[in-house]
Formats: sequence, structure tokens, C-alpha cells
Amino acid sequence: MRAWGPRCRWVVRHLCWNGGEPDPRVLQSSFTLILAIALGFRIAAEGPVAPLSWPVAGVVIAIVGSLIVLTAPAPRVDVLARALAVVHIAALGMLAQGSELGIASGLVVFPSIWLGLELGQRGVALATGATVAFIAVPGLVSRGAGVAHVEWLLLLTILAGFSAFATDAALIAARTAQARAEAREAELAVALKVKEDFVALVSHELRTPLTSIVGYVAVALERDDLDPVLRTQLDAVDRNGKRLERLVQDLLDEVQHSGRPLPLREQDTDLAVIVRECVAGARLQAARGGVRLDADVPDSIAFTGDPERLAQVVDNLVSNAIKYTEPGGSARVQAIVVADGSVRISVQDTGIGIDPAERARLFSRFFRGAEASRRAIQGIGLGLSITKSIVESHGGRIEVDSEPGRGSEFRVVLPSYAAQLAS
Repeated sequence: MRAWGPRCRWVVRHLCWNGGEPDPRVLQSSFTLILAIALGFRIAAEGPVAPLSWPVAGVVIAIVGSLIVLTAPAPRVDVLARALAVVHIAALGMLAQGSELGIASGLVVFPSIWLGLELGQRGVALATGATVAFIAVPGLVSRGAGVAHVEWLLLLTILAGFSAFATDAALIAARTAQARAEAREAELAVALKVKEDFVALVSHELRTPLTSIVGYVAVALERDDLDPVLRTQLDAVDRNGKRLERLVQDLLDEVQHSGRPLPLREQDTDLAVIVRECVAGARLQAARGGVRLDADVPDSIAFTGDPERLAQVVDNLVSNAIKYTEPGGSARVQAIVVADGSVRISVQDTGIGIDPAERARLFSRFFRGAEASRRAIQGIGLGLSITKSIVESHGGRIEVDSEPGRGSEFRVVLPSYAAQLAS
């Protein structure tokens, strides 16, 4: 029995002063072990042994209380940890079966846990060390109790130290995780705001000269006496100028209408014609990339929507399918009216596919996949974000199936109330 004293003192000193931030899981396991040792010591203590119902209940309450704190959500840890201090006082009192020892043990637990919450591990060390020194004097706790009661109280002191460390560790982990998450969100918000301001400024400044360039090129192309070589060159300028003009407009739309439905100019239109025109406009890009481009579109699909925005959706999806497909691959565009009357436009390719880890961010603004960056594929990460906004503004949804190395399929589903198969 007397050999327990030095061992207990060594354990307390080791727990209080060695190491850095504790691991809640390790502490919880040790905490449970110490409870079992304390209960066994109580059973084997000198003197009459009372029924074990109170000690067992004390152990159960202490374990459940700590588990609640260690598994609680971050915002609730602070309150639960302080409530646990009171629970541990009651649990240790029950473990000591209501004697003066239980009251003294409660006085050990409360300052240890409280200082652990407020001051961290050093506070726990000071409280626990001071208590150990105080109760080490024989006979101070209970007259004539002898070494048995002193060593028993030392075990309870170790229990108190573990309680405080476990609670403190849970609180540190929760607060640290919450602080890091808030810091990351703040940094992302600032970075996004700076990017949006820059994009808006650059887009606005580019718009005026681009309008002049595209306009003058269009006038020049109307001449009948143009040299064929010059006409080819002007066609390239016109094509790239319009592409840049669309990019500038996309940037402005994304900045101005971020998080809100895009404004639509709805009118009765033929969706089949829109899809065919987009496919025809993409054939040159497909030919240059060595990609076979096929289309399966009915003669007519009557639809009420914004024709320019809908063309933008098809253009973005077809352009992406071609860009992300290697030479020798293929892309296929299909538009159908399904049984419930809704319209489904699908764009399927045999390209590089999408990493499952990147799927959740696929429609985020300015997101570029790792493979796209590695292959230096052109784009700034706005096409799919804008496409999703346009589709949702029409009351529809966009779906994607993809597997790395085996291609992707994007499906746009537009609501049935706006579509009907033309007779």
C-alpha cells in the first residue's frame, strides 16, 4: 500500500509538466483507466467496505460527462466543460461514498478544471501540485486515517488532473479548429473581393476598345473587294474579338450577379435551332483540336427562355468538351424532350474526366482543376459557374457524370412547363 504514494506523485508530476497540447482521445482512455484503478483501490481500502452502488455510479457519471464534452460541437464545449466541473465534484463524492474524502476530492477537482479552462495546462499543474503537497501530510484529511486515505486521495487527485486535461484539450481543439476555420473564411472572402473588384475594373476598361475593334472589323468584312488572305486574317480577328467580348461579358455578369439569378430576356424560341447553331460554330474548334463532334437534335423544340443565355450554356459546355478531349477523341451533343415534357440537353465527351475530389467545387467561381492547370488548358474558371447560374435562372438544373480518364457527361434539364415538342 505504501508503495503507491511515490508512484502517484510521479504520475501527477509527469502529467502536469511533460509534453505540449494533450490529445483528448489518449486522455480519455487514461481517464477511464484511472477511474477503474481508483474504484479498485476504494474496494481494497482498509476499513469497512460499504456497498459498491455509489462508487460505481460515480465512475459512470464521470465517464459519461467527459465523453459528452469530448464529442460536443465546438460552440457548446465551453459551457459543457464548466458544467462537467460540477458533475465531477458529485461523481468523486459518490466514489468516496459521501465521506470527508469526497468533499476534499471535490475541492481538488473544481480548481483544477476551472484553471485548466482559463489558464491552460500550467493552471492545471499549479492547482494539482498544490493540492498534492497539501494532502501529503498524514492525518490532514481525516484524523487517524493513515496512509490509506492519503494515497486514496492522491489517486483522486490524479483523476482530477486527467479530468482537467481532457476538458482543456477538448476546449483547445475546438477553439483552435473554429479559429482556423474563421480565419480561412475571412482570408477567402478578402481574396474573392479583391479578385471581383479587379475583374470588374479590367472588364469595364476592356469593353470600350473591344466594341470599337469588333465594329470596325465587321465593317471591313462587308467589302466585296477584300483580298482573300486579308479576309482570312480579318475573320480571325473578328472571331477572337467576339470571343474576348463574350469573356468580358461573362466576367461582368459573374461579378454583378454573383449569388443571384441572372436577368433574362424571355421570348418564344426554338431550342433545337440554338443547339444546332452552337454545334456548327464549334466545328472549327473541334477540327483544330482533332476532336470528332457529333449532334443528335430534333427538327424543332419550342421553348420560352432567353435565347442568348441558352446559347451561352450550350457554347460553354461544347467548348469545354472539346478543350478537355485529346486529339482522336469525340464529343456528342444531344437535345431531346423527355416523357414529362422537360427538355434535356446533354454534352458527352471522351476526354480527361474529372477528379472526384474536385467534383464539389466544379461549379465554383474561378475554380480550375489540377489537371486543367497541368495541361495549360485555356480558361479562367467561370464558364461552368455562369452556365449553372443561367440554367437555374430558367428554373432548371445541371448534372454531371464523370470518371478520370474516361470522359464526362453534362446534362442540362429545363422545366417542362416551358417546353413542348413542336408539331
